[in-house]
Amino acid sequence: MGIKVVDQQGARLNFLYCLVRNMSKFLSSLIFMLGYLMAAVTKNKQALHDLIAGSYVIRPVPEP
Repeated sequence: MGIKVVDQQGARLNFLYCLVRNMSKFLSSLIFMLGYLMAAVTKNKQALHDLIAGSYVIRPVPEP
């Protein structure tokens, strides 16, 4: 898909952040998937589990 999950500084997530993000997906799926739908309305297009973990899903710029 060509996407990356990074932290607030743009670095790869460490194990703890990955664990928190994946465990938080349960919260995102509660109540009609509202946690996932938050990505449509938040400033940085983050779902609930991304907000909890402090992560961003990006498309890296291809290198020439």
